[in-house]
Amino acid sequence: MRRTFAVIGFTFFVVMLSLCTFGLKAAQIALAVFAAAAVVCVSVRRLRREAVLLCSLLSSAAACLLFLTAMYTQYLPVRALDGMTCSVTAHLQDLPRQNGGKIVYTLSTEEIGGVPMQRKLALFCDAPLKAELTDRFTFSAKLYASQTSDSDGVWLRAYDTSSLVLSADKATLRSFMLTVRSYVTDTMANLLPGTPGAVLTAMLLGDRDAIPADVYANMCRSGILHIFSVSGLHLSVFAMTLLRVLERKRVPRGVYVPLCALLVLFIMAATGFPRSCVRAGLMLLLMLFGRLFARRADAVNSLGLSLLCMCAVDPFGAGDVGLQLSALGALSVVCVMPYIERIVSKVRIPFYPLCAAVRSALSAMLLSAAITVVTLPVTAVSFGSVSVIAPLTNACMLFAAQGAMTLAAMSLPLTLLEPLSFLFRPVLLAAGFLVQYSTAVANFFGSLSFAALPTDDPSVWLWLAGTMLLIAAAIVLRLPVRRKIALVTAFSLVLLSAAGVLHTVSAHNTVQITALDVGDGTAVLLQSCDETAMIGCGGKN
Repeated sequence: MRRTFAVIGFTFFVVMLSLCTFGLKAAQIALAVFAAAAVVCVSVRRLRREAVLLCSLLSSAAACLLFLTAMYTQYLPVRALDGMTCSVTAHLQDLPRQNGGKIVYTLSTEEIGGVPMQRKLALFCDAPLKAELTDRFTFSAKLYASQTSDSDGVWLRAYDTSSLVLSADKATLRSFMLTVRSYVTDTMANLLPGTPGAVLTAMLLGDRDAIPADVYANMCRSGILHIFSVSGLHLSVFAMTLLRVLERKRVPRGVYVPLCALLVLFIMAATGFPRSCVRAGLMLLLMLFGRLFARRADAVNSLGLSLLCMCAVDPFGAGDVGLQLSALGALSVVCVMPYIERIVSKVRIPFYPLCAAVRSALSAMLLSAAITVVTLPVTAVSFGSVSVIAPLTNACMLFAAQGAMTLAAMSLPLTLLEPLSFLFRPVLLAAGFLVQYSTAVANFFGSLSFAALPTDDPSVWLWLAGTMLLIAAAIVLRLPVRRKIALVTAFSLVLLSAAGVLHTVSAHNTVQITALDVGDGTAVLLQSCDETAMIGCGGKN
């Protein structure tokens, strides 16, 4: 079987995702069912020859067993702490952020109640603490545990900081990477204040908190939030650029491969190891080490192996929406990119710069459309809307965003090199202009009334159901793979256009009136298309 890791990895991931959704009892039942099915498959000679079936059943049973182990050894001990007052010793896990008027410090605990326990804890404070990145946090507080095993792993919360004691501790690799994140954030905020610096910081680190709400909403509607999720796009911009430069300089393979691998690991650590970045990093590391040994890594196998490793280390990570979108996006890129390259290669314009620009824009548009279709179920369920303008937006601004990230990454090291520090501001200024252009494009397309369709609209589910039926029909039909992809994509876009027209017609000149429960007072919320107004107040308070 050529793609063993792909079968095992994807099966493992899908089962883990299902268990994260349905919980502990479902895992116990599923373990018994998959184990019994695996025994039957091994016992029956004809079934034993079906390697795909046997691998799928065994990996499913292993996923259930691992999930149950994680529940009993990780989550349930944390749930037992709910409502208890315990002493806590911890270090900073991430930079502080704001949440509902509170300053939230994400900590990695060392001891809870005198017992060694490494878990994530969110400490809510009314004001910023005078804490260094290397400080140790020691306090006693009432702990509150999450009702579900959330994929972010922050299952504990504490609010009382009256007994908090900060003490200096030795620097670690984690504190060094937090220093790097803090330096990038502060530099961008000081030299590119306002929206450009916030957007560029989000592109580099994935931290979106400083982006204005209206700009973020337009970017969501225009379908470009993926540039804030550090994944394969970002690693390709940085690591593959370095790889091509070193290859052209004829640097030995035994030198440039480890250098690129170190850069990938550095980016993963500097961004805080988000799951989408780890998935892309593992795939890229497999590709790099394949080059080191003069072997070509299979992309689908690499994706399956990366998902298998991530779910084995973090069984609850399969429930992370970012990882789901990243995995589906990578799968669509791997499957569709060869056919897109064939289509793009047929574009012939005598003037080469124009031809290259048209080919790049067309490739981005087709690839964005394919990713939109593949990730449609996750997007519809998780975000409540689907961007229909994403292919056009990506074609207009994706390369500007890539250029902005490249220039920003080049400018930051210049500040540390005194002889070249004079180049820092011009390079960062150019990155700022590209960010301004990208933001303007997102604001323009995001402000269009038909840019996004809410998933509570029947027309969206018509599109979703129609696309799923088309995919099922294409699998059954005995057609070449290229023709299947072309037919499904074309008819899906037709359904999407029809859904957009139906939504625009049905929502035209309609006003939704909602009476709000605001206590001692009255308030009415009026919604018409994308405009909202509230009449009334919340009473005495």
